[in-house]
Amino acid sequence: MGVLTDQTQSKRCQIMGSANADPTREFSRPVRVADLPGDGVETRRLSASPDECALLARRLDLLALDSLAADIVVAPGSVPGQWEVSGRLVADVVQTCVVSLVAVPGRVDESFSTLYAEPGAEPPEAEDEPPEWEPVEEGVIDLGEEVAQQLSLALDPYPKAPGAQIDERWVSQREDGEGPFGALAGWRQKGR
Repeated sequence: MGVLTDQTQSKRCQIMGSANADPTREFSRPVRVADLPGDGVETRRLSASPDECALLARRLDLLALDSLAADIVVAPGSVPGQWEVSGRLVADVVQTCVVSLVAVPGRVDESFSTLYAEPGAEPPEAEDEPPEWEPVEEGVIDLGEEVAQQLSLALDPYPKAPGAQIDERWVSQREDGEGPFGALAGWRQKGR
């Protein structure tokens, strides 16, 4: 089993040329599946630089992304041409409170597992469900992009500052016709 850190990866990218990293992605850590060790299993520890954190914070609409690190295992899937990418990410984030708009610091600690498949090795899909695998593009899996996507899924969609409360008038239409749409409903009925 091969173990690489970002420092090892940086040296490898310098040797192999910077063409491996995708400049359009904020946090790119490409792995060529053909370069994986003989047993096909590789463990990597990734961490985002301050610049990468700033770019990811902008992409994910965060006030700040103070740190992002992930431990990842890339292993062969059940069929040749399939790869399972599993791991755990830890990130310190600052989001905006949906009620008061103040900064809400938080920590994301999330495990994940994603199946990747090369062309021709795709698992069968259920008729009405999206595929449960990602494509291996040109023989490469971008582990950094996988971590970025997993972080986006793990973020609290409605962060609230401690003690922040939504005025009940704005939550839903009440039976007595009061609330944010009560006046509109009455106005519409008068107009007929």
